[in-house]
Amino acid sequence: HKQLYQVQGRYLRYVGLVALACLLYYVWFFLQFGVSGEQLTTGLQQIGRYLARMFVWHDFWNWPFGYYFTQIGVTLAIVFAGTLTATVLALLLSFFAARNIMRGVVLGTLALLMRRLFDVLRGIDMAIWGLIFVRAVGLGPLAGVLAIIMQD
Repeated sequence: HKQLYQVQGRYLRYVGLVALACLLYYVWFFLQFGVSGEQLTTGLQQIGRYLARMFVWHDFWNWPFGYYFTQIGVTLAIVFAGTLTATVLALLLSFFAARNIMRGVVLGTLALLMRRLFDVLRGIDMAIWGLIFVRAVGLGPLAGVLAIIMQD
């Protein structure tokens, strides 16, 4: 059991050093960029007031729960449709990126290009795809489905 406590002690010292490094970084950041303690406390108070106003709990029983649950259902349908479609497309396109199937100079180059294309598509955030597709097809579930397809 002694070794267990020694490992735990080393871990706690490591966590403490990381926490101290983070604290020192924030102190340096605030001093370097002119953030005063007054600005920080005022900002935190304003965030607290904003969050308190955001969740208005009076008249709870008259909230439109039917609408909320309908929108949750729409969101889940968008996620399911996007993920299912992306899975089917990825399965079909994955053969073009497979090195063991795409042999030779021309096919190997095609496989390399497909893998890099997949890297680029995964590297673009879903929110960016959403903005692109909202502009292309308009606001609605289709833009969400297309964004999920491109991200997945």
